[in-house]
Amino acid sequence: MEFDGESIPHWRNAEYCRCGESECAAFADPSRSARLRFATCRRTRRDRRRRLFSGGLPVSSSRHGDGGANVIFSESNVHPEVRDDDFKRFLRFPPARAFEGPLAENAEWVRHWYARRGRPWCCAREVGIEVVPDAGLRLNGQLYGSPLVAGRFCDATSAIVVAASAGVEADEEAAARWAVDEPDRYFFVECYAAAVVEALLLKAGRRLAAWSQPRLLSRHYCPGYPGWPVTDTPAFLELVRGNDPLPGPLDTLSSGMLRPKNPSSLSLACHTR
Repeated sequence: MEFDGESIPHWRNAEYCRCGESECAAFADPSRSARLRFATCRRTRRDRRRRLFSGGLPVSSSRHGDGGANVIFSESNVHPEVRDDDFKRFLRFPPARAFEGPLAENAEWVRHWYARRGRPWCCAREVGIEVVPDAGLRLNGQLYGSPLVAGRFCDATSAIVVAASAGVEADEEAAARWAVDEPDRYFFVECYAAAVVEALLLKAGRRLAAWSQPRLLSRHYCPGYPGWPVTDTPAFLELVRGNDPLPGPLDTLSSGMLRPKNPSSLSLACHTR
């Protein structure tokens, strides 16, 4: 059971309550056992009762607007932990080698700059899904993907769409550094922002896996992956947005490229039988 390579946490080591709230009071109570924390969360109990009366269909944490998309969480300015090894991987730098000299200076600078100026955000919504074997996936009534994508999610029973961004500030800072002929700092900002987005998606995956239990959650997929035309990105972004504003700025070009370009990502994950 994985989401982008992350194992679905058991209640003994879960970081978030199944209700989807990162600061669930019942789950955070240190006087309660891990099992009891899940059991005493009112929203978790309420959703479990609703699943029983709805024949086991998935139930979202909350509903916003009338766009048919249930908001699971929507957060801004929540900085994930970016490990040195992950940052080095985006820099194409040997993980066992320490930063020295100008490299160490740039690495320290970008971490301090992003901690002060960066505005990362992430949101997730549950949407309706219908697998159309010869065409693709129908998400909230609109067709996406291709027969290859339909085959990948042939057992899907419900779907979650996720958007994550390191924030427009990183894009603007990278452009500013390039404009004043500082390619090294431009590169460090670009790579750090990409590492932030990866950390946001991994954190969202762990959180959604806990929220989804006992259902299985697939690895993520999105426009631009094999069999899914990148030109679906604008419509997919509208699906993520629904009738509510995103936690931060995100737009697309007609080509399917996201803006902010590098520090942003869209993703689809499905529950399976």
